[in-house]
This record gives sequence, C-alpha cells and structure tokens, in this order.
Amino acid sequence: MSTPRHGKEVMVVEIGGEDTRPDNTYEMLVAVQKKVKAVPGKKGLGVIYWEPEGARSWSKYPLSAWGEDGRPTRALDAFLVK
Repeated sequence: MSTPRHGKEVMVVEIGGEDTRPDNTYEMLVAVQKKVKAVPGKKGLGVIYWEPEGARSWSKYPLSAWGEDGRPTRALDAFLVK
C-alpha cells in the first residue's frame, strides 16, 4: 500500500478468487477493500475484479465470480459492503 514517503495512489486490479469457493473469495475481497480504504490521505482508489463474469462452464476460467447456474456468486456481494 501507499506510504507517506511515496504518497502515491493505490488501486488493486486483476484480483479474483476460486469460483468454487465464493465465501472465501467474498472474505478476501472485503479484506482487500478495507486495506485499500485505509491507505493514508484517501489515496486508496479501489479494487477491480478481473473477469468476474468468465464462468468456468464456457470460459474454463477458474477465478470468475459466476456459478454453474449462470448467476453471480456471493463473492460479488463484497462490492456492496460499505
């Protein structure tokens, strides 16, 4: 994260979690967002999930946030936490 010495803005991009473990991914995303929000000077800009809609059923991508039912998993609810 940013340090007072550098004073740079911080954004976490290309983050994701195992699509078969949405609860773990949810917890990880909440924790990362808290860290980003805690960057001094309000320099934590945000968190971007990489390819959340890339369901394994058609894309073979294991780090999506879509379930086998074709719907978003609980993992994406982490972006609703204030």
